[in-house]
Amino acid sequence: MATRIPLVVIDGLVRALPTGDSITGPVELNPVSITTTSSLTTETMVRVDSSGGAITITLPPAADFVNIPIHIKLVVAGNTVTIEGDGVETIDGSLTLTMNNQYDAPMLISDGTEWNII
Repeated sequence: MATRIPLVVIDGLVRALPTGDSITGPVELNPVSITTTSSLTTETMVRVDSSGGAITITLPPAADFVNIPIHIKLVVAGNTVTIEGDGVETIDGSLTLTMNNQYDAPMLISDGTEWNII
């Protein structure tokens, strides 16, 4: 049986809750909305509206986000959304990942050197 690890938002990043700590009440995740080309820095939940034009989203350095999931959801489609790694970092071996369909919602996680779709 898998071990469940509670998650918490610390300084805008989703992190594992330290052992022995507990949460009371709801957890606020604060998704951000993107309508233009953007580089992510601390965002872990992103809603994308591409109705105004094509968008490129650059992920933060993989080494800075080891085992921290990033959720990106295309909530309003219209144009292509391209997700790219930082520099030459890849996403499942490719330099980019594209989203074209409303409600496409990849979750990405870093192993420290590249991004993986999970």
